[in-house]
Amino acid sequence: MKSGTRLRVLVVDDSALARQLLSTIINAQPDMEVVGTATTAATARDRLQALRPDVMTLDINLPDGSGLDLLAEVMARQPLPVLVVATPVTDRDAVVRQARASGAFALIDKPRMADAQDRQSAAPLLCRALRAAALSRRPAVGASAVGATGAMGAAAAMAAVGGGAGPAAAAPAANAGLGALSSGSAMAAGASHGADMGSVAPVPATGTSAGAAPMANAPVLAPPLRAVPVAPPPAPLSAAASQARVIVVGASTGGPEAIEQFLAQMPLNCPGILIVQHMPVYFTQAFADRLNRTVAIAVRLATDGEPVQPGTALIAPGDQHLALRSSSQGGWRATLSSAPPLNRHRPAVDVLFDSAARVLGPRAIGVIMTGMGKDGAAGMLAMRQAGAMTFAQDEASCVVFGMPREAIAVGGAREVAPLNQLPGRVLAHAAQPLAATPA
Repeated sequence: MKSGTRLRVLVVDDSALARQLLSTIINAQPDMEVVGTATTAATARDRLQALRPDVMTLDINLPDGSGLDLLAEVMARQPLPVLVVATPVTDRDAVVRQARASGAFALIDKPRMADAQDRQSAAPLLCRALRAAALSRRPAVGASAVGATGAMGAAAAMAAVGGGAGPAAAAPAANAGLGALSSGSAMAAGASHGADMGSVAPVPATGTSAGAAPMANAPVLAPPLRAVPVAPPPAPLSAAASQARVIVVGASTGGPEAIEQFLAQMPLNCPGILIVQHMPVYFTQAFADRLNRTVAIAVRLATDGEPVQPGTALIAPGDQHLALRSSSQGGWRATLSSAPPLNRHRPAVDVLFDSAARVLGPRAIGVIMTGMGKDGAAGMLAMRQAGAMTFAQDEASCVVFGMPREAIAVGGAREVAPLNQLPGRVLAHAAQPLAATPA
């Protein structure tokens, strides 16, 4: 798709109501259009060949077979970004893994047709997912072209729930054109969907052929996903240093893989870590469970009032803000709330960072990672003004440079570093005396 033209979408769903709703939502956007629909896998194959869409939405249940089987076939023969739009199921983790293995870019919930509010809140999420899918399109990098992460995180994220390329994998930066989607409203979703593209469960996108038409603002010849060596962390921290600091992390688009790589380098006695990743409620438990299995430190969903402890990472549950408070017994505790979304996000990185600024001051270490929008920028500035050390992921290692760029722009980030160097820099700072934080 050439810059300035509409994103061409093929909608595949056996439900007439779903096709109508998705088509209405998409066709109402000035930058996209439905070029065709299909009710079966066979029809979808024909439409793909005839219409050559930029992106396809796909239901997983089709009258003549599994949508995931069709997805795997499409990725082998005519790869393109595919957004799985599925009815919520009990075993979402299994569906996420299957969709990822088949090459899906992301999975989002199909709106409940009888629920007007759900239909309305689904519209912005769907459209932002389609735009992010379009931006994810990359050339093929071999037979096993599933990379470290797609262009989302988008929020977000199936990559982390269903497995990933591992802590040594990282994605190259999306190009500067992504800035057009990085404003505060660009990726905002209703609280019922967890906010931002992190609410979409992203899957590492299978590459497209080098001859495929370029997507808007995304060069066809973007560099392939690559393994990035991980910088060795400094020596283990003393018990006093581990107790004296708290690390707070915010991420969205592309965040699940970035968070995994970051946590994989944390020693067992690292300072306590609190994380806000834009992600829907359905995926947060599986995300935490997966990280707990794959990294050395303990990882779990935060519960209200639990103490912040060294060697443990607490993740904000979907649709709940995570913050910090001082404990009467000493140290700090996590707090959860269902307060209104901030910047249309719940959980919001700004809520966590603002609390770290107030409660921890120079004892806090803030890290903002890949993601669309500006959530966390104001909070990181407040942290820096309170004396905290703050880091932003650099553009080259971000999937989307929106959130770090905004934090840098307002002066919130003291240092900017590649993802593979962030753990070492954070730990090196944690080992320093509190007075060592720069102005």
